[in-house]
Amino acid sequence: MENLRLGIEYFNQGKYWEAHEAWELEWLKLQGSEKIYLQAMIQVAAMGVLLQKGRSEPARRLVQSALAKLAAVHLEITSFSPRVEIPGVENVLRELDRSDKNWMEKLAPLRASLVLSSGELCRT
Repeated sequence: MENLRLGIEYFNQGKYWEAHEAWELEWLKLQGSEKIYLQAMIQVAAMGVLLQKGRSEPARRLVQSALAKLAAVHLEITSFSPRVEIPGVENVLRELDRSDKNWMEKLAPLRASLVLSSGELCRT
């Protein structure tokens, strides 16, 4: 769980590469749907890395892949504990589709949270 918390701290500071790396350490331990779910969160962090480099098209493809993974496990998500949540990813995809150049502004409102089994948010 420490890697999840650390990744959240990094993500919320705009350190997307570091978040990606922290979550990947946890991802290596998982199986099945939980692994797919965390892989989607890792892809969202990687999207941030790409947008920081001004690479919007690969970022768009990556977030589409992440959303497809989330859709594949959507019925099981609430049973994952603890889990990382990043609300608003769909909004970033819509903004990327509009292809204006203010991508980093679009990422700013994204905030990751750690959700416990009770559904309550755990503040990091």
